[in-house]
Amino acid sequence: MFTARSATLPLVLFTLVLFCGTLFLPVFSRIVEIPSTLDFKRFLLIGAMITSVLILLLAQQLRYTPISQKTSLVLLLFFSCGLISTWWSPYPYWSLVDLANYAFLLLAFFLLNICITSCNPSVVCRWMFWVTCLFSVIFFCEYFAKFAVMMIESKRVGTSSLIAGFENPRMFNQLQVMLVPLLLQPFFLPSSLNKKYLAMALMAGHWMVLFQTEARGAVLALTLAFGLAQAFCTREQRRIMLRTYALSLLIGLLLWLIVLVLIPLAFVGNSRLALRTDSSGRLEMWLFILQQLPSNLWFGNGPMSFAWAPPTRLVSAHPHNASLQLLYEYGLLACLPFALWVMYKLVTALKSMRRIAHSPFYISVLISVVAAAIYAQLTGFIVVPFTQLMLITILALFHAIARDINRPVLNKVPFAVLALTVAGFVLSSYQHQQFDQTERPRLWQFGLLAPI
Repeated sequence: MFTARSATLPLVLFTLVLFCGTLFLPVFSRIVEIPSTLDFKRFLLIGAMITSVLILLLAQQLRYTPISQKTSLVLLLFFSCGLISTWWSPYPYWSLVDLANYAFLLLAFFLLNICITSCNPSVVCRWMFWVTCLFSVIFFCEYFAKFAVMMIESKRVGTSSLIAGFENPRMFNQLQVMLVPLLLQPFFLPSSLNKKYLAMALMAGHWMVLFQTEARGAVLALTLAFGLAQAFCTREQRRIMLRTYALSLLIGLLLWLIVLVLIPLAFVGNSRLALRTDSSGRLEMWLFILQQLPSNLWFGNGPMSFAWAPPTRLVSAHPHNASLQLLYEYGLLACLPFALWVMYKLVTALKSMRRIAHSPFYISVLISVVAAAIYAQLTGFIVVPFTQLMLITILALFHAIARDINRPVLNKVPFAVLALTVAGFVLSSYQHQQFDQTERPRLWQFGLLAPI
């Protein structure tokens, strides 16, 4: 039998999966033929979850941080309304698959909750900081290597030409929104200057990439998250955050101007200065949802129903807005209590910034959560595999820091059986014959279904 220290193994495993499925994905794709990188990432995530569950089955003396009764009631209401909506869905099987996917993410939250609580949340926060640093350093090595090659070959730099390991630059932006706030930790702790310089340099580099990829929503989400946190923290914390945010943003802007505007202008003869002002089809999808709401207001059109809605034939299998997606698919009775509960939790957490003992870790993780919640209203945050993994990890970490309560894990077998069952059901939908062979990702790379 393993001891409680074996709870670190799933954290290490999820970290390796993150690196292998993103930064090192081009290396794997050259060694092994990968038909679909998005499907490969989904398999990595499910495989890591199953392996972690089996590891914890053998461990002893594990502990977890319990969720509140209000949270339990909101989750119960959400899944109950989801089941009722599934009953009326034209595609009950696919609605159950979507529900199973959310259940799988909830189980992943509980798994990480056990791991983080058993390992000590403060230790995991430091671990997350160094993981973020390593992830960023490797990414920037690849980024500037590709940039140098493009300048030598006199190629024009595009919004996605320097981002490797991601099907879409927005998928990397989603990770950035959660990783950048974690780099704040050294500024709130008695850390060495070298550690602060490293964090500042990496934050500035991420701002540069956000400008280069024209991630307007990500910049807005981080700015609003920092602004909200400053409104509730102490004067000293506000001074540190404002200085760090402003300085990193200014350096990032200068790096973008020098590296991605002036240097290409010298080597290639032109640079990409035009900024997008369109909505990439989002407004049309959101308007469609608002127009369709009255027909199925209370229980929605069924989980995953946007995957066969008429606008998706031209745009996407999800509406790039978490709230509207839940409202359209699950209905008002599921979406409204869940949204109000999320807002209540965020406001309560922000008001608690002055009182939490582990405030240095609390602040950085809370800003990450707030930024994720904002950016989820502008992009497909809740459907991308590794975005889901990072979001669940950040939520589990914040939950363990915020609630200074832990209890022993008494029975792991029901949890393991449920996790394996849900994972198997989600996997049963892979390459299903009802999928339209159009690359519009949802759960899998081919996420569209034939319209009713």
